[in-house]
Amino acid sequence: MRRVRWPAAVLLVEVTVVIAAVVVVGLNTPIRRAGTAGVALGPSSGQQVDAYLSHAAVLPAAGGPYWALVSLRTELTPTAAAAIPGPARLARVVLQVPIARVQTPQLSIDVADQGDRAAELHEAMALAADQLQRIPAADNRAAAVARISAARLRRDCACVLAMLVRGSGEELQTIAAESQVRAVQAAPPGTELRALSVVPLLPEQATVVGPTPDDGAVPPA
Repeated sequence: MRRVRWPAAVLLVEVTVVIAAVVVVGLNTPIRRAGTAGVALGPSSGQQVDAYLSHAAVLPAAGGPYWALVSLRTELTPTAAAAIPGPARLARVVLQVPIARVQTPQLSIDVADQGDRAAELHEAMALAADQLQRIPAADNRAAAVARISAARLRRDCACVLAMLVRGSGEELQTIAAESQVRAVQAAPPGTELRALSVVPLLPEQATVVGPTPDDGAVPPA
């Protein structure tokens, strides 16, 4: 079974999105800094999916606000994804182009959440596509995956894989009850954005968290 040999930096590509010249202080800082205790949200490799879901289901009943990772049951379009957070703040989305039995890169993108989330996500996907095409690929298969991923992102594909939100305990409970949401995992109170790392639970991961198949053909477009 052949795997895409992406450079390490491509596995989780950081893209900063600025909508209508709005600069949001604090969103463009690195996830981790030297001397900063990190908080990981998401399942760990080899973890049983049911165990992660049970752990993530323990949400604060009130108080906050808290940072939380929202993993979706399936990838959503920008319009569908924009409605999920409700009154909670949408700070970041993780994009991934779904292609059967083909590993594609995840792209983590900060958003401003200044009133029109769908438009911001549309712009974010276009900018992410540009960024993806500027990253050198290790071989022809990786280059082909990058090309089709960029093309589909520009067409507003159903590619929103997960979201990082900030909301009260009540708001996180409401998000977790959404039919399109698979898991909401809250960070401990007082966690800073720069200390967070996120690894979404993939829709196709049903029993154990691990690498997905990569033996399928890469479509031409």
